[in-house]
Amino acid sequence: MKRKLCFIALFIIMVMGGAACSLLPVPELSDEYLVGIDYGGSSWGTIYDCIDARVIVCTNRDVLVYMPTSSDERSGAKTMEQIAVLKLTEEQYAAINEGLDREELYNMRVGSNTDVCDGSSYCLILYDKDEKVLKECGGYMPTSKSFNAMFDTVVDNIPGDEINALREDYLEKLKEREEKEKDLDNEQAWLELGENERISTTDRYLERFIKGTMRAEYTGEADRTTYIDTKAMLREGAFYNWDGIVDRLDILRYGSGAVEPYVQTGDVSYRLIDCGNDGLKELCVEGEFNDEYGLHMIVCCRNYELRIAFIQDSWSRSDVSIDDNGVITTGGSGGATVHSSDYAYVDADGKYNFCYGVTQTLPVFDSMYVQKDEGEPVSLSAEGLDTEHLGLNEYRFEDENGKSAYYYEYFVVDDDYNDITTEADYSDSFELKKRFADLGIKTYTSSEIKELIEARKEEIHFPG
Repeated sequence: MKRKLCFIALFIIMVMGGAACSLLPVPELSDEYLVGIDYGGSSWGTIYDCIDARVIVCTNRDVLVYMPTSSDERSGAKTMEQIAVLKLTEEQYAAINEGLDREELYNMRVGSNTDVCDGSSYCLILYDKDEKVLKECGGYMPTSKSFNAMFDTVVDNIPGDEINALREDYLEKLKEREEKEKDLDNEQAWLELGENERISTTDRYLERFIKGTMRAEYTGEADRTTYIDTKAMLREGAFYNWDGIVDRLDILRYGSGAVEPYVQTGDVSYRLIDCGNDGLKELCVEGEFNDEYGLHMIVCCRNYELRIAFIQDSWSRSDVSIDDNGVITTGGSGGATVHSSDYAYVDADGKYNFCYGVTQTLPVFDSMYVQKDEGEPVSLSAEGLDTEHLGLNEYRFEDENGKSAYYYEYFVVDDDYNDITTEADYSDSFELKKRFADLGIKTYTSSEIKELIEARKEEIHFPG
């Protein structure tokens, strides 16, 4: 028992003595830089979300804001560039100066709360007489009350909102630049692969997506969804597998009062297709939700990455069909007399190309809205006409910027809705044509519309 007590006493003396001996003389500290702090980065998210701004509080009340020039080294001192100089008020600087004991901080032992599984690291930075980093003081979820008080004082008195705004603007530009550089590097490496290597790499990546071990980038392009609004639930530039997309659906609601969540019903379907018939496979992915809604995607592999090349939803009155060559046909009904279809395809480069859409109204209504240009639709009256024997096709073409152009074709039908249009029905004296002309809208014959469609198909190299 005595030996045990002696051992404990000796241990205490050693610990206390060691602590006393660990107090080192403080080197000459900077007269210009009072203290520094890494600020604004998150403890989770993308690499850009986690990047801190390096903030230095100066003795003349300046606040220097630095950011890394590369996301690879984050806040490494060698890659930092100054992006702004802000100014503290006298009160803010006085609070920081009075709440900060740099000598105590230099010798402080900052413990960590190791029981915390989801936390952050906090650090204050001291500088030497040459304005070089002398010591980074802090740690993971610090337990030292003295350190935490100093840290909080600095955070509470620097212009956090301004720093965050500067940080976010800088990171947006950094991300854009690095992604362009990465795309160029990956594209060059991809082009240098042989055809067989590209095919085998593509097959391997798509298989990983099916297994859920690899994700595809959602760019926001070629998103044609309406009810299952993936534009609202997926983040541009983020990567998802199928389960990740399904998990994000919990933020969407549908039905009366929009209170019901989207829940997957049945298994997801995976099917290899060949967009552009170039031998390089793409993946058609389809799943059903709530026994009514469908989600349809094409995933492609280009430049060593997977990307969602197309995504659209369907429901009981709107279908989506994806052919083995990447042609996409959608069809919908707006009631007993209105039916719409769109035609598009994903090409060999994984690019979505909209060919044309057509909405047919048969028979026509006494009053309809037609599109003169990109502005508001205008009212077209068919009152007094034999509407039961008239039909109307509205064709829509899109340019690369998504701007639409509209073309109209009317036709005449018999009692069984068979097309019996003649050349006389397109004379300038035909009443429906005159009413279109009064609105400044040209009408097209069936043969003229076919020429427009064929020209469009040729322009975008539409299959078939």
